[in-house]
Amino acid sequence: MTSGHLGAPGSQGSDDIRFQFLHAQVSSVTSHLHLADAKAAGVIAFISVVSGYTATKISLVSPSSYGVAQWLGLIGGATGLAALAMAFLAVLPRGWPGRDPKDPFSWVGLSGAAATTPYPDRLSALTVREMQRALADHVETCSLIIRRKYRLVAASILLSLTAAALQASSWIWS
Repeated sequence: MTSGHLGAPGSQGSDDIRFQFLHAQVSSVTSHLHLADAKAAGVIAFISVVSGYTATKISLVSPSSYGVAQWLGLIGGATGLAALAMAFLAVLPRGWPGRDPKDPFSWVGLSGAAATTPYPDRLSALTVREMQRALADHVETCSLIIRRKYRLVAASILLSLTAAALQASSWIWS
């Protein structure tokens, strides 16, 4: 090995380091997936509580008699529904096939190939290079999923804070 560079793929030391690196990345992306889901669940709980309280405070009998409090509550409720939709989209499971739809590491690849060949047979036939590619593809696919989840979570947090402010304003006006 030259300083600062890994040896050629296939050399024992090089493969060990690559697997350690990929293992660390798999752990990292898994943690980020869990964190994004936890944040989305927090938004769902928060907006449900705020909207539930608003529903007990605001009377929506006749639209022609709505005052400021009712309109703030309605707009806050609609914004809260949008926040809930974004948060639910963030927690929905996604199964992107990645670069290789038959990837032996992802659950999409495993379930797709389950009917054709027993898993132990497929696993024992894999080369070190194929395992590295499968792990790398899994990390890349999870990263794309995480990016989308975090964008949805960020939007749901902003919408939920806006909804909470509108609904709290309706409490003051009522």
